[in-house]
Amino acid sequence: MILSYMVAAAFLTQCTLQKSLSWDTGDKDAFLSSAAKYIVSALSTVQYKIVERQALAKCSSVNRHPYGIAKVLLEMYPDANAIKPYYSAHGRLESPVLVECQYAGEVIGTFAGGALTALCYKKINGDKKHPTEEEVCEKWRYPGTEIPQLKIPEHLKPAHSCLFFYQPTQMESHYSTSYGSSQYPKGWRKNDKERTGFSGMGRLKSPGGNLMVYLLITRNPEYNREVLVKNGSETFDLPQFIPEKRFISEQFLKKSIKNINDRCTNYEIDAMIKSRRTVHCGYLKHELNTDNAWMEGFIIHMHDATGSCLVQRPKKISAPSRTYIWYSLSRRGLLLEDFVKKFAVQ
Repeated sequence: MILSYMVAAAFLTQCTLQKSLSWDTGDKDAFLSSAAKYIVSALSTVQYKIVERQALAKCSSVNRHPYGIAKVLLEMYPDANAIKPYYSAHGRLESPVLVECQYAGEVIGTFAGGALTALCYKKINGDKKHPTEEEVCEKWRYPGTEIPQLKIPEHLKPAHSCLFFYQPTQMESHYSTSYGSSQYPKGWRKNDKERTGFSGMGRLKSPGGNLMVYLLITRNPEYNREVLVKNGSETFDLPQFIPEKRFISEQFLKKSIKNINDRCTNYEIDAMIKSRRTVHCGYLKHELNTDNAWMEGFIIHMHDATGSCLVQRPKKISAPSRTYIWYSLSRRGLLLEDFVKKFAVQ
């Protein structure tokens, strides 16, 4: 029931993920050439000028050829020879548009490798930070796998936002005899809340919605409010649990709190449960979400009046200490409602 398949799946193989690889003589040029050809083919209805090609990293993949990740920057122009004007997702193309494309594909020496995933979008600002090769290979992949997952800019994640081209990776096709992307599985629901850069079921249990609960536990008055988050998490993840039913019982909440820390007394637990309120019901953001499978359920707010038991060293000797920490919202000028938006889509 508790803490579940998705957390285990996401982190079980983290320690075994391989680092970036060095480019061999000629394979970087061959890879960049393949990337440019694929992207130009995807945008074949317009005239273009390639401005920049950048190989971000070459990454290992167990039992597969390594794959590379690249960014290609190009200018798209209206096609004067076209029978009818070119219309992109952004409307009619009247003047040159600067387009940024991300691409991942096999690296097979100096031979052209197969494309795995790509997306192209209108570039609106400069990169704030250039990731290292190691960061690309570790973080630009679907959690718990060695399958590339490109980084969609935040403003393009909503499902209704516009892209020039979008072909996400799919784990089912990656591990089949054909290596690469495929269309959405026939009959599977499509994520209408956000674009994730990954299709298929991923590491979730079933296509469509997968039931989950986030516990939003706070302490202290509003002017000094803190929220319980996972220690060491870059995204300040909330405690998360898998219920067996959509009805969230008090017994389920008690077991969940004891799973966070077995130091909490029944009195402290009962007080937290008594304060509970549901602050969100519906789609939940999660790193394992895909374009065909996602988390949905509840964010339940509870207040810990004592604010001490949840971060104490657990009774069990084998249990890790400081699994959770208190994260200050007031110090960062955040309201509780703003913090909830990090985990939910209306």
